[in-house]
Amino acid sequence: MTTREKLIYSKTAASRMLNCLPHQVSIEVWDKIVLAKAKGRRPTFMSKKAFQQHFVEIRKQKAVDVSLYQQSEAEWLAQSPDSKTYHNIEIINNRIRCTCEDYRNQQQILGNACCKHIYSLLFQNGFDSLRDFQSREAA
Repeated sequence: MTTREKLIYSKTAASRMLNCLPHQVSIEVWDKIVLAKAKGRRPTFMSKKAFQQHFVEIRKQKAVDVSLYQQSEAEWLAQSPDSKTYHNIEIINNRIRCTCEDYRNQQQILGNACCKHIYSLLFQNGFDSLRDFQSREAA
């Protein structure tokens, strides 16, 4: 089961942030910080905010490689280069939805979601963030 801690404060994220391999890292999520221990290094205290920023930035970086195919005015198919799977993206009113697992997990755990497929669509249409899209659409 995916939890907030596993979604945002993960060994994989810590390994990217520390520039080492995931199997070399262990983490402990505390109240306000994360303690990351990497093999051969001193333990490192990392802010939860740094993990949250990384959570967004990694999706934005991966969005650049997503291929989008417009199906209608409000529907697109998205494909990542590392996958043969397509995900449906649709805009309904002021919301954007995707059928990928990352979107579903974020929606369920965080209550709001923006996966790499949605970031790709936002960037293609001149938006920097989901909040930017929603505020322009509401205006």
